Amino acid sequence: MRASDAGRYRLMPYLYSLYEDDGKSFECRHGDWKGIEVGWNDARQSLSLRLAKGSKMLGAKARDIEVHLNGRVHPVRFEGRPVSLDIG
Repeated sequence: MRASDAGRYRLMPYLYSLYEDDGKSFECRHGDWKGIEVGWNDARQSLSLRLAKGSKMLGAKARDIEVHLNGRVHPVRFEGRPVSLDIG
């Protein structure tokens, strides 16, 4: 996804990383990229988001994220600081 794209991420509860850069240059080689690490704790029924090591916030300072679980939508706003969402 390009940093300039508007919209929302739609997440499911798994362990993975989201990657974002400008979509046209190679500035990512110089640290101009954003990674959001997504973690799921099944025992606590919680989702965590944090900025990936070596990445930084790009474009808009915040991203609106929708977590879809068990037929419900849980909105989260990611601004670069670690976020934990208790779903259970």
